[in-house]
Amino acid sequence: MISIFPSKLEGEPLEKHYTESVMTLDKWLSINVKSYERRAFPPISIEINGLLIDPEHWDSKLFSPEDDVRIYPEPKGLEAATVAIVAAAAAAAVVAAVIFLRPNVKTPGSFDQQGKTLNLARSKGNQVKIGDIIREAAGKNRIYPDYLLPPRHYFENTRIQWAELLLCVGVGEFQIDPGAVKVGETSLASLGNTASYKIFGPGQDLSGETAADWWHPSTEVGSTSTGGAGLTLKSTFAIDEQPTADTFLFSGYQISVPTGAGWFPIGWQPGLIARVEVMYPYTYTSPGNGGATIISGPHVAMINPYVGMPIEITGDNAGSYVVASYQPFEEGGLGEDDTPATMTLNYASGAPANGLQTGNLYSCIGHQGLRYRITSVSDDAVSDDDPKTENHGPSTITVERLTATGTADDEWPGFDTFNSATPVITLDASTIEGDWAGPFAACPEDEVTNTLEIDVFFPQGLVNFNTKKGTKNPFSCTIELQYRDMATLGAWQSVRFRYTNNTSDQLGYTERVNLPSSIRAEVRMRRIGQESTSTDKYDRVQWYALKARLNKAPKAYQGVTVMTVYIRGGDQLSAQSESQVSVVATRKLPRLIGGSWTKPVATRDIVPWVGYVAKSIGYVDDDFDLDELERLGKVWSDRRDYFDYAVEDSSTVKECISDALTAGFAEFTLERGKLKPVRDEPRSVYGQMYSPQNMTEALKRSFTLPSPDDYDGVDIKYTDEKTYADETVKCRLPGDEGNTVKEITLNGVTNRDRAWRIGMRRRREYAYRTKSYNFSTELAALNSGYLSYDVVADDVPGYAQSAILEDFMAIDGMSVLVSSEPLQWQEDQQHVVLLRRPNGSTSGPWPASKLDDYRMTIGDLDFVPDTSWEIDPPHLLFGTMKRSGYPVLITSIEPGEYTADVEAVGYDERVYADDNNVAPEDA
Repeated sequence: MISIFPSKLEGEPLEKHYTESVMTLDKWLSINVKSYERRAFPPISIEINGLLIDPEHWDSKLFSPEDDVRIYPEPKGLEAATVAIVAAAAAAAVVAAVIFLRPNVKTPGSFDQQGKTLNLARSKGNQVKIGDIIREAAGKNRIYPDYLLPPRHYFENTRIQWAELLLCVGVGEFQIDPGAVKVGETSLASLGNTASYKIFGPGQDLSGETAADWWHPSTEVGSTSTGGAGLTLKSTFAIDEQPTADTFLFSGYQISVPTGAGWFPIGWQPGLIARVEVMYPYTYTSPGNGGATIISGPHVAMINPYVGMPIEITGDNAGSYVVASYQPFEEGGLGEDDTPATMTLNYASGAPANGLQTGNLYSCIGHQGLRYRITSVSDDAVSDDDPKTENHGPSTITVERLTATGTADDEWPGFDTFNSATPVITLDASTIEGDWAGPFAACPEDEVTNTLEIDVFFPQGLVNFNTKKGTKNPFSCTIELQYRDMATLGAWQSVRFRYTNNTSDQLGYTERVNLPSSIRAEVRMRRIGQESTSTDKYDRVQWYALKARLNKAPKAYQGVTVMTVYIRGGDQLSAQSESQVSVVATRKLPRLIGGSWTKPVATRDIVPWVGYVAKSIGYVDDDFDLDELERLGKVWSDRRDYFDYAVEDSSTVKECISDALTAGFAEFTLERGKLKPVRDEPRSVYGQMYSPQNMTEALKRSFTLPSPDDYDGVDIKYTDEKTYADETVKCRLPGDEGNTVKEITLNGVTNRDRAWRIGMRRRREYAYRTKSYNFSTELAALNSGYLSYDVVADDVPGYAQSAILEDFMAIDGMSVLVSSEPLQWQEDQQHVVLLRRPNGSTSGPWPASKLDDYRMTIGDLDFVPDTSWEIDPPHLLFGTMKRSGYPVLITSIEPGEYTADVEAVGYDERVYADDNNVAPEDA
């Protein structure tokens, strides 16, 4: 059985359908739903026996007559509206109720309860946005494209540095004028051969563009907190391989020397690797059946063993083994003993290790090599309060355990707390020299490289002054770079570079090192020979940058526009300006012309953005009110009401569409399942008529009196199209003092006059939309829509009078109307009558002339009334020109089972008085 529900809330299905054979979901929908078509984001969801079925499988998913199939409407990604939409596909009909969204305008008597949000500063410039959304732009915007890859800097020669950037402008295609590409406030075109750029559309090939290469910079190398441009290189010195402390305390990841017991050697620093042998007590037990010796004790868990783990033991039972089994510690139940952690070993040959010495013994057990990397040292090195020992190393080192292959063992729990005087801690042979700069990882974890680049910098130049002759003689400096694979921590490989110059100008050099294979390299550097202390010789050298090329950068970026930028440093641009690359770009989107969408073109119009956003979540043309969308599109285009906005942060579809429609005095609605924009605009022709003749409850009118808390001004904050800066325009009516001002941030409106118009519209709404109306009908109100311009009436004497049209006669171009109620004519007043057509719409107002108390004449009526009572006869509204009914704008319709509750605000032409005016200079 197939059940169709109005929503996912609890309730009964609207319809039930029975099938007689096994079929696919797609087949049933195709047969029974006239407008059904396959979509990536269908407006319904289907469950079979409680299991949600992916739309991709509807054409293959079978169900039988016995299955419980449930169909629910889906909002297609839009935010929940005020009134739930009821829509379901059915064989006989589609059941629907109209959905209305509350207006943004405050109804009379309502106030803002929410305080002002904090206006956070948004920095301008090119940004790294890892994991953030890609910019979606509408219209024309000044955009600071985002980095796709880290910028690469290199020295072309000793005096000139270049920067290469790969930037993402945004999703889709753009029209970018050459003169609108700037760095800082300077056009790139004006910089000649010192800067260049290229624009690449979605999916275009970037081969041959060096800016598209991924050079990963090491964050540890570069400018320092003390103001240096890089890490000053020093000559290295031999450091002691072992500490001479009397005792050591092991706890967690730290090894400490207790107070008074000594220090670690001078020069021990992060990055050094040490072999650590510390003997813990273990119990070795023979199982008695010839099996492997069992190792147990409270410290077995510290080893963190696993089956197949290659280990090394020193002390008792020294040797190399492989873990054969491991049983973790288990806590005993009530009245039961705990089960200690145990493990057994195999020899390297694979045979069980069954000949080990037994008993309570002391051993050091760990990964092959027993190696640990120093990750940090305590900051109490160099000096202390002891006058006899002014210089020493640290008292504590923090370490990480390394596996047999040299990688960090992230699962190691650390040392069990243990105080011992017998540990042997020895530096690895590759790390017995101090004052190396580094080592630093050249690329991130799980990445490898086969090419390195280093930048070195001589901040004072490189020169030997001859003070007697006043000449500058050449002077030389040699540096050494070493690298190795972090996975194996093998021997260091060395490369030396020698530099000679005779200038006190700053110098920069970029060197490329090609590695024999792809590795995760760690790199360190030093200078050969001490830095000169003579005032006549300048040879200070700094490690300016370390980069590794990752051979995984895409050669094309689908769906987005990207640009490459090449900028030469020097005296024409500041160092910061390279992160200030901007473009003025206009988004290319399809336009709606003649009921269909064109190819993408550069446009600032509102409709293309609305269509693009809605289609991005699966909407198709049948989901739009295309006629109204195209009508309003022409209105907005003629008025030059544009939407220029770049969506930089996460936003809902409803927010994106609503922002755009706000620029055209319109709002977003869903009406009978279709996306329909509704523009609040001057009206002259009534839509529907509601009077006591079709109201189920009497009309309720209310009026909000002025109060001291009312807004007496609106301030609109917008981004100006000329300055691209946030500006504020003040919107005031005559007499406004601006004591209580409503502040509104307007997205996408960049013209000062248009921002002012929207602000004045809001100000006038506060001032003149002070009347509200409430009434109920049977189903008649469903003929109206959100912001429908309708006429309503009550039975208050002196206002419009309602009646039923009992008879109608057409005579010589005139129409005679017969009312069911006696008409109240007033002397010296022009009277009019309005009639309700069979479809609920309003005919009139028609100037009326009296024949008698029940009859009147009007001009030639524009429809033929049916007074047969086979259908509901026409209703009449009769009154003077000024009191023939209340013009209203419908703001909400709440459908019930057989009724509808309606809310409306009074229509007042003064609201629209500034729609075409320009902002005063002092606004």
